[in-house]
Amino acid sequence: MSLYHIKQLLSLLRKVIAVAIIIFKTKCIQRKNIIFIYRPLCVGDIVCTFPAIHNIRLSHPDYVVIFGTREENVPLVALNSDIDIVVQTSQISPIPRLFKRFFDLYFEPTTSIEGNRGPQSHPLIEEMSHCFGTSVSCEYVRLTPTDHDISKARKFIVESKDHKELLIAVHAGPSAAVKIWPIDNWIDLTARICTAYNCSVIQMGKGEIDRIPGTIDMVNMLNLRECASLLSLCDLMIGIDSGLLHVARTVGIPAVGIFGATSGSLIVDNKTMVVQSPAKCAGCHHLDPKRHWETGCPNDIKCMQAVTVDQVFGTIKTFLESNKS
Repeated sequence: MSLYHIKQLLSLLRKVIAVAIIIFKTKCIQRKNIIFIYRPLCVGDIVCTFPAIHNIRLSHPDYVVIFGTREENVPLVALNSDIDIVVQTSQISPIPRLFKRFFDLYFEPTTSIEGNRGPQSHPLIEEMSHCFGTSVSCEYVRLTPTDHDISKARKFIVESKDHKELLIAVHAGPSAAVKIWPIDNWIDLTARICTAYNCSVIQMGKGEIDRIPGTIDMVNMLNLRECASLLSLCDLMIGIDSGLLHVARTVGIPAVGIFGATSGSLIVDNKTMVVQSPAKCAGCHHLDPKRHWETGCPNDIKCMQAVTVDQVFGTIKTFLESNKS
């Protein structure tokens, strides 16, 4: 066994022991029931479970709610006051199988496509609520960063030395190829915004992505909780279909989402300003079977290329003009 595999095994063992200790304290010492929710991947999907978790919490106020997710998601999930404990798990974690019999309620929320329940026909928040056996309105649960988080986010902005009163965040990726809007469009859009309005544009994201000239570069500088805090200080978020688009809405700021292979009406709440591709093949993600990153897009991702800068800027302009103080 290689040193890498030994380290992975030890890391997994530590996580299992940590959960075992939590279960022992909760069940044997505190004598409380446990609700365990297991969703390791996809920030947007995780955020969309929160309304259902809120309902479950209201129905079982004395239960201890534990959420298992990947390490990078833990700081963000911990902002949800309906969740008592957040534990680190992995996509192939044995924790649910090892400890499931100790949980009084266990949920493993999935999308209809992941769960082989057929094509998606309801907004993602409603889809996730069905996995909990509850019904919710298509609205996000509000997350409130702490004062410390906000102070830290303000420091990021001040240190940029190029901040103005109007703050706009953009997220151009990285993501699946079928969700990416061409970088030249982002450059054109940002230039138009900065020309029309006295604003600072902050580029956010994690991974390899082309930088947009003229923006405050925060790519690869923030964890998810810090992203949420920074977004809470912004006046508007513009992004592709991604977790950060959902996070922006959970901290209460307006958002413009650019959609192609996915349909905005099935992904975000009805208060998000959706710019949907006019391509005839748009929304193919929700078909059964879907036709894009799993089999290769047969139309060379025409959907995202068909979204024009005029479309997106028009939506932004309408919003900013109508919200002038």
